[in-house]
Amino acid sequence: MDMYSLLRIMEGEERSIIADGCVDILVSEFRGEEHQFANRGDLEYAIYQELERLDVEDCVDPDQEHGGQRIGDFASGRAIDTVDSSSVIDAVISQLDTSELTEGPISRAIKTGVMGVLLSLTGGVKADERDVIGTASTAINNISSVPENQRKIITRELIRQAQNSLGDYSGSFSQIYLERDEAELHADIKRLGIPKPFANIIMLSIIKAEHGDNWKDHPAVGSRDAQQKNPQ
Repeated sequence: MDMYSLLRIMEGEERSIIADGCVDILVSEFRGEEHQFANRGDLEYAIYQELERLDVEDCVDPDQEHGGQRIGDFASGRAIDTVDSSSVIDAVISQLDTSELTEGPISRAIKTGVMGVLLSLTGGVKADERDVIGTASTAINNISSVPENQRKIITRELIRQAQNSLGDYSGSFSQIYLERDEAELHADIKRLGIPKPFANIIMLSIIKAEHGDNWKDHPAVGSRDAQQKNPQ
């Protein structure tokens, strides 16, 4: 194994150590409090907000060494800028009693992947549990202001996660059937320099994030017959 590959593995292990520390703190904070939330989405949003407040040193001893390197030399500042927020939230939720909670829009949206990227790689955008499109729009606008090299990394990951979330979907997409706020979001995605076919894939993924199992009923998605049934 070459040195570069070894360093990549070590970085992944260090992120995991930090993430595990965050999970432990958040589980301790929310265990026994699940009943206070109206639905699972509200609980996940509260966990996300608390994760935003945590620094790396809150989650792990910065002097702890891994592979001969101090954790504090690998990462510092906000933990959410180092860990995968959606994975941390999933790990916390798995250790809580959510049996009586229904799923909310943002919690469902994060599972598509593309929303997780938007929330974790754009400076910790504050999620609005009841406004998936608005949250996505804020995140997309944040991407436009980051350095170009970082923006390219984020947009590549957005495309990858969007493609993964759609699986083998091979239907159509017609932007003329988008609602006004959705059309503005779609335009913002293209303004990032993302080619239109990939911008369409990202938009489809966000629609899926917003509507869940019924996403193919959206007027902009699917067959021409479906669109004729839902004129704009």
